[in-house]
Amino acid sequence: MGSAAAAVEESSCPGIRKENKMKEKLMEILEDIRPDIDFEDVDNLVTGGYMKSFDILTLVSEIEAELGIEIPVEDVVPDHFESVDAMLKLIERS
Repeated sequence: MGSAAAAVEESSCPGIRKENKMKEKLMEILEDIRPDIDFEDVDNLVTGGYMKSFDILTLVSEIEAELGIEIPVEDVVPDHFESVDAMLKLIERS
């Protein structure tokens, strides 16, 4: 899809715009915490050993501060941090 078409689609659907901004913000946070990881291409961040428990705790803290949400302790489980998509779903639920 060309950038003009994407812009029209985004402007006509606020949900897409919000989701894209959320993903952009999440990517900024992730890249600040672990600039050595290509988060777009890795879908086994925890089980693949890319992110450790300290990274996840730092990430949760940053997400809560930057996005003004609270992630319940019971949701801080490895499966929710395996990929950017999994993290976005967690953020949407919080």
